[in-house]
Amino acid sequence: MALPDWARQDAGDEKFSARGNAVASGISYNLVAAVFQILGSLVSILIMSRLLSADDFGIYGMIMPFVTILLMIADGGTIYYTLRLKEVRDETLSFAFWYTIAIGAALVLALWAAAPAIAWLMSEQRLIAVALVMAVAVFFGATGSQHTALITRCFRNDLRALAIVGSVTGSLILAIGLAWAGFGYWALVGLLSARVILNTIFSALLTGWRPRRVPWDRAQMTEIARLGNAEVVSRILISGVRETDRILIGILFPASIAGYYSLAYMLSIMPLLQLLTPLIFVILPFISEQKDDAEVFFASVRIMLRSFVFVIWSWCVFAALFAEELLSIFVGAELLPAAEIFPILVISAMLTITITFASLPFQAIDRPDITRRLNFQMLYIFAVTLGIAAWIGTPQAVALAVVSGNLVAFLIRLVVLYRHFSRPIAAEIAGLLPVIGFAFVAPVLIWCGNVALPELEAGMHPILHMAIVFLAFAAIHILVGAKFFGDDLRRIIHRKSKQKPE
Repeated sequence: MALPDWARQDAGDEKFSARGNAVASGISYNLVAAVFQILGSLVSILIMSRLLSADDFGIYGMIMPFVTILLMIADGGTIYYTLRLKEVRDETLSFAFWYTIAIGAALVLALWAAAPAIAWLMSEQRLIAVALVMAVAVFFGATGSQHTALITRCFRNDLRALAIVGSVTGSLILAIGLAWAGFGYWALVGLLSARVILNTIFSALLTGWRPRRVPWDRAQMTEIARLGNAEVVSRILISGVRETDRILIGILFPASIAGYYSLAYMLSIMPLLQLLTPLIFVILPFISEQKDDAEVFFASVRIMLRSFVFVIWSWCVFAALFAEELLSIFVGAELLPAAEIFPILVISAMLTITITFASLPFQAIDRPDITRRLNFQMLYIFAVTLGIAAWIGTPQAVALAVVSGNLVAFLIRLVVLYRHFSRPIAAEIAGLLPVIGFAFVAPVLIWCGNVALPELEAGMHPILHMAIVFLAFAAIHILVGAKFFGDDLRRIIHRKSKQKPE
């Protein structure tokens, strides 16, 4: 089937502004999808943590780093290639689709071949069967990449949101059913696999585009490789760094201990990554169309970075301070020891996604070489911190190593960002410090009040108590945010055409 009418449009960054209030609508649709994903994850954990054991979460956590890395590179960089095309045609998209089919098949064979080695490395033979099944999800991740690229390129965030809602709903029903029926860790395997597979199916149905057979095109193959390979290398580096701690946990500890770490990871880092991804789909094209005007470009970057730090850091600090109370609600008693790791991983997640956000300006100005160099530096930093953690030999040491590595990597990215755009580094960082301070105000005030007035909690149901604490925090957070960042955010969100921030 030929490209749908909505996909037949001239390319160029300016089309983002031409679509009217694209920032507001894009953020709205993507936030709905992200919130639905996060709620789906929390509901699945709320139910499955009471039906599954720490051992089940450990098996899942041991294989997930390898699957995550493969999913990150399953498209072979073709999404980046498609997004950068000046004009997308049916033949071009179809060629990229068949290329990703070949990439997906190769990754399936690679995971199957590596399954015995992974099982040996983790001292867990059950991982062989799990790897064989999850390879199917990797293949579908590759298959749906061009539909995802088409949706992203044409700002059809409504279609993306529908695909996510459908896939999350279907995978949640399947996973809960498997857990209830006593299938153990297969419920978690089904949760991820079904979500990837259903998302590909829904994306294909909603776009209405079907790839067709196209002849071999050596020139196009060369161009895909030129743009895509650099992107794949960067993804391997960043995903490899992100997943190293879970691999190390799987190597050093039995499945039960790995299960606590995996559950804490699923409750901290994964939800924030699910929130970040859809925002990138809006923010990246928004700032890309301003790249020719350095002043306008950096003004938007500064506003977004400050707002992002304030919003995300404040919520992460709140979750870290109230870790035990939150996990006592969301997980079963057997998995409650995950609360020891959770606060550290929340701070790690906070820094991880801030690093990704701070890298967006380099993607917008087509400087993947800078991002790649920064990723290599982060790889060296994590090699040192995780090496020290492996020597200490505790899960807490591994989690703290990730926090330390992320903190250093974030500071380096800030310095490189300001230096590249010829900004006074000391002044810019000094301007960011008040934002960081404000991000800590609301959660710390609420935490101090909760500690100082323990009688308010006595006799109150834990869920009701946390609901009151949550609402009080949200109110303070919103008031502070509206006071200090409201005007800047309104300037961005309600922007209908290209204009300079005042």
